[in-house]
Amino acid sequence: MNPASSLWAFDYLAILAMSLEEGASYSKDRLVVDMPYGGKHPLMGTHNLLW
Repeated sequence: MNPASSLWAFDYLAILAMSLEEGASYSKDRLVVDMPYGGKHPLMGTHNLLW
């Protein structure tokens, strides 16, 4: 593996927002990507988008 290429590798990116819609808008504006709905986790009280 080229050491320089590993600088850009990541497993996940977490974006925190007050609402899922706000996080989706931020992601679209900054990362220029639409993220589909990922799921809801009732026991944790969370939901997410996946890319």
